[in-house]
Amino acid sequence: AILDANPLCLWTHARVPADCGVRKAYTCCGPASVSAYGRGSRVRFVLGYLESRVYHRLALRADHLHFLSRGHRALFPADVRARPSTVIPTIPPPEKDFNLPRKGVGYVGRKSPGKGWPLLKQAWPEVRHFEGTHDEVVTNMGLVEVLVVPSLTPEAWSRTAYEAMSVGTPVVALNRGANFEQIMEGPQPAAGYICAPVTLKLALTEALIRV
Repeated sequence: AILDANPLCLWTHARVPADCGVRKAYTCCGPASVSAYGRGSRVRFVLGYLESRVYHRLALRADHLHFLSRGHRALFPADVRARPSTVIPTIPPPEKDFNLPRKGVGYVGRKSPGKGWPLLKQAWPEVRHFEGTHDEVVTNMGLVEVLVVPSLTPEAWSRTAYEAMSVGTPVVALNRGANFEQIMEGPQPAAGYICAPVTLKLALTEALIRV
């Protein structure tokens, strides 16, 4: 049930093992999720599991569901009727100068295995981790040469990637969820690099050379 450190079946039930149930959610999947993301508890995980079963039943009875990307759609069972949705681009903070000298590699997010932090630290130990208010984080995105989205979770649409591109920063991301669509086919085509976990260091090196 755990794919790439992500309890995918909790949300989508697209890949439900035969022994799926509350007992396994508490004894197996819950601890794995807490370990991967560094937050929550097994009880909270089980409550989310039960809630997801309700959502799944409703989804199968709905006329259609809206999905943000092809990658988002791929997370759900094929029998769910789908319609695409429009994503509104992120607007950079006003009165900011993003033509300042840039240096290094940046990362935004929790320092958890599920978000790919250990993978990124191993590939690029000098990475800068940004925290603070939204405006502060987006401003810092505009001061690095490359921003990395190493999340092992197949996200529906990465806000971090969109915000980095909005301030002119190339993005290096794993080939998960909607990353390929955002970075290679989005409003700024080929605005970064898509790679596999094992080639993350190589992709970062190439990105820094080309910037």
